[in-house]
Amino acid sequence: MSIYQALKGDNPNDPTLQTVSISLDSVASLDATARTLSVHPNTVRYRLKRATEICGWDATDTRETYVFSTAITLGRLRDAGLWRDGGFQQV
Repeated sequence: MSIYQALKGDNPNDPTLQTVSISLDSVASLDATARTLSVHPNTVRYRLKRATEICGWDATDTRETYVFSTAITLGRLRDAGLWRDGGFQQV
């Protein structure tokens, strides 16, 4: 299973993917992520810890966030039908 699929999960209400994505956009600021999601910073900590447990990559580690960023980007492109394993689709 890909990192993106693991974060996305089977439950459409699971906030893990959204939390990691917003954390990346917020340059890993817990407070900024919490404000954007309208949750307590401890909730963000819990969700990022959960992402780490799901994927095996640390969502709070600066170097490993690149892996998350790339995986989320490619996963969203694949969901949109713009990416396949061999590269971009011709539109």
